[in-house]
Amino acid sequence: MKMLKVCWGLLLFGALVFVVQLVDLPEDSPTAKYQRLPDVSLRTMAEAEWAAGRAESALLLADYVIENDLTDRADAAALRQKVFAQLASENTPVSRLKATGWAAVLAGGNSFENLAGSTVADSVLYGDIANLARQGGFEGNQDAFITGLNNIRSMTEVFPPADGAIMLAKAARSAGALNESLTKQLSQMLSLMQADPKSALAVEKFKENFMPMFELAKRCRTWGEFQTILQQADSADQMKVLTKMASATPGAAKSLSQVLTITAREGRVTASACLDHIMRQGPKGLDSLHAALGKGAAGLKFVANHPALTPQSLGRAAKTRWPMLNSMQENYQSLRFQYGAAAPALKYLVIAILCGLLMLVVVPGQYLEKLIARPGGPIAAPGAIHYLLSALAVGVVLSGLAYLLSLAWRPAVEPGSVAAAAVGASGAPLVGQRGDSGFLSGTVVLLSLAIHAVVWFYVRGKIRQVEDDESTAATLRLKRLENLDVFLDLPLFTGLALTVIAFILIALDAGMSRHFAYTSTVVGILSSVSLRIRYQYPLKERLIQMK
Repeated sequence: MKMLKVCWGLLLFGALVFVVQLVDLPEDSPTAKYQRLPDVSLRTMAEAEWAAGRAESALLLADYVIENDLTDRADAAALRQKVFAQLASENTPVSRLKATGWAAVLAGGNSFENLAGSTVADSVLYGDIANLARQGGFEGNQDAFITGLNNIRSMTEVFPPADGAIMLAKAARSAGALNESLTKQLSQMLSLMQADPKSALAVEKFKENFMPMFELAKRCRTWGEFQTILQQADSADQMKVLTKMASATPGAAKSLSQVLTITAREGRVTASACLDHIMRQGPKGLDSLHAALGKGAAGLKFVANHPALTPQSLGRAAKTRWPMLNSMQENYQSLRFQYGAAAPALKYLVIAILCGLLMLVVVPGQYLEKLIARPGGPIAAPGAIHYLLSALAVGVVLSGLAYLLSLAWRPAVEPGSVAAAAVGASGAPLVGQRGDSGFLSGTVVLLSLAIHAVVWFYVRGKIRQVEDDESTAATLRLKRLENLDVFLDLPLFTGLALTVIAFILIALDAGMSRHFAYTSTVVGILSSVSLRIRYQYPLKERLIQMK
């Protein structure tokens, strides 16, 4: 029997955990709108990129699916192997370029050891790209751009780093990594430098226009990352900005290239909007865009238009949530949009029932009997129905507290001022301003409930002392009960004190302060009323009748 109760308790607790995690987001909140966007299959997009001859893009998308352990991870791994097999069979200079860096990714191993010779720039200096250059792999299809690079090779005598940058520029031109605007600008610089490649002016122009490309190569571990990012640069200044984005964090280059791979399917407008978002928001903006890859280009545009969204609110790590819970959340949101407030009401009714049943299973019967059958009370011998109703009453109270707590965890933003609460006029986050104070709000609400629970049980204990003192005369017990009246106001005083503290903390976080104040006041009033109606009044009425 005891084992059966344990099993039932675990089952009810598990069901309660699942139901409580169904989030009630406002229907018009950016997060709710984002969740309604349809998911896209990145593995299918990778296959389309491969079929279109863009192996580097296919590898980046497949790698995202594998790293994030999505449902089609096995298919993505098989696709990646097919792409590598095709590149190996072709064995052309361009195919060897596209495979640059992926051998280390597949090998895995020690992360510290992989840092040795793990970037595209390393491959240019003493890796596969250097071997291709020595073998003349980039000279077979010469054009004016590559000819111009050959004409300034004497610059390496006075500026040795130019050798690697020239090889990298040739490789980028051969693989189609340079767009027309950047190629035109660099060609003009080459025309000026060819007159006297060893002059100080020519070296300075080379550093300004070609070395940013080499700096970008230092940040990229695979050719796909390098080419995808470089294709968005129309000038040397844009190359410098992209390099800064790619160097923000160790994995920024890969994240940026995967984002740009998705935006490339929509054109330069979407890519420019995303890059502008990263410039304004910094690494947090890149993390938000990377978290939205599962929604495709529509998700990226949505995040770029809503800078207040964070990676946490977007549910960045999809693999940390159970697929069953994701499915339940989607179904619950659909019911909310279809039936309105009826769906949340049903959810909290289910929470109340589960809490009541869990109380019946977990709490021993003698404690329930002590709660229901007070000395001289109307219920002398409580039955099963009394236990059930008492447990459901407790469940209703807990469900109400769960509702209050859910309000605290929602994004704390004022209507019509989402952007103003989280970002400044330029779009950059304001210091000290946040659009989501859920963590602090939830913490202070729990703290307030805990303090009120301690006060409630303390006052209840005082009343119990008078209630259980059957040997004393009714008149004396009545006077003692009247003397305890000040304790019955203690929950109100506690709520008032916590509200004052909440107003003092308003400078830290306005949303948190409001939740702290509201919860403290409401719970204080309810605690005082429950003690007076549920315990003081029946006991006082009984003592008056005994006089």
